Amino acid sequence: MDHYNYKEYTLSQLYEALDAIDEINYPGQLDAIEGRINELEGNNKNKLEGLSGWLVLIAIGIIITPVRIIMLMAAIYTEVFSSGIWQTLTTPGGEAYNPLWAPIIVGNLLINSVLVLVWLVAGYKFFTHHRDFPKWYIGIIVFTLIFIVLDAFSIKLALPNGPIFNPDTMKEFVRSLITVVIWVPYMLVSKRVKATFIK
Repeated sequence: MDHYNYKEYTLSQLYEALDAIDEINYPGQLDAIEGRINELEGNNKNKLEGLSGWLVLIAIGIIITPVRIIMLMAAIYTEVFSSGIWQTLTTPGGEAYNPLWAPIIVGNLLINSVLVLVWLVAGYKFFTHHRDFPKWYIGIIVFTLIFIVLDAFSIKLALPNGPIFNPDTMKEFVRSLITVVIWVPYMLVSKRVKATFIK
């Protein structure tokens, strides 16, 4: 085995040598090449495995997003329920009354609450390298994009004279769209993702 030294060969060169070798006449060289290939592939996998590279940005988003949702919910719904907005929008006969407002507001509150919990589960799967994490992450960011659009149209039904996308909604939509466009392909094709989320 020592006679056959392939330490300086790259993976591509080793594969070429493997194709060219005569298995019957040079069994020792065959074993040496295959051993070196396994060694290099193992090293490459170890380099890719772990929460580094672009996954650091994913980690930051996973930590920040549920906190951000909670802060937005606290600001919005505290005002809605404490300043009389809820009564104004949901009391029959009132000037701003619309029967859609109650289900829209409650629905938003429930969906955002569930989203916080789902992000926490995704965070657990991320930091434990769970194999289901890429599916969870893709599902969450795609659902969020769809939810923003459906929410905008539901508010449009309650406010027919208003725009579908106000500036804040448009900002959220663009942010969510960019997230989907960048990270869905990354989750599907990244070698680091495949090497990291395996448990």
